[in-house]
Amino acid sequence: GISSFETGLEAVSTLKSRIVQIKRLRAGDTVGYGRRGVCLEDTVIATVPIGYADGLDRRLGKGVWHFGVNGRKAPIIGNVCMDTCMINITGIEVEEGDEVIVWGDQAGVREMARKLDTIPYEILTSVSSRVKRVYTKE
Repeated sequence: GISSFETGLEAVSTLKSRIVQIKRLRAGDTVGYGRRGVCLEDTVIATVPIGYADGLDRRLGKGVWHFGVNGRKAPIIGNVCMDTCMINITGIEVEEGDEVIVWGDQAGVREMARKLDTIPYEILTSVSSRVKRVYTKE
């Protein structure tokens, strides 16, 4: 299980995806549904194939949430789309195919729940069945 408060237990779940496209955008360019993400400066963005149909809450868009990319924080830019979202990877060494952490060690389920004013269980149970699960045992 998981608690809304720190219990000293080790986190046991990680939600990962991969970068499928990298684009360079100019200041003033827009990103995402409704063109809600506006680049204030030249920006490098990555498209990640996870969206609200997978359980990534739409309220996490527009910089509310970030993914872990090579040990750095990459904020979501623009709205979370149905099947994808875009993250700002400016200044991060990354290539198409690289792994991103939606939640895990760098940004956990509890932190995401606080951002959404909910409980961690809602985050975990919102992940749709189309997301592949991999179970490991030590």
